[in-house]
Amino acid sequence: MLLSAPESIIVVIVIRLGSLHLLVIFLQSSKIFTRFNKLSFLHAFADIPVNKRAFSKHQIELVIQTSPRL
Repeated sequence: MLLSAPESIIVVIVIRLGSLHLLVIFLQSSKIFTRFNKLSFLHAFADIPVNKRAFSKHQIELVIQTSPRL
């Protein structure tokens, strides 16, 4: 089925407006999900305390033995 020129313009406008609304919803939901990291880690063992910094980077100390140039 072919659309006439005015109908095709309306279809394009509706699709673009719909995609803009989806983009706004996606951005709003991403802000909500980033706030979940402030909550404590939820797991099956609720009575066992969870280390708040469990997913942070560990500090690694590198020990290098220096030697004279050859």
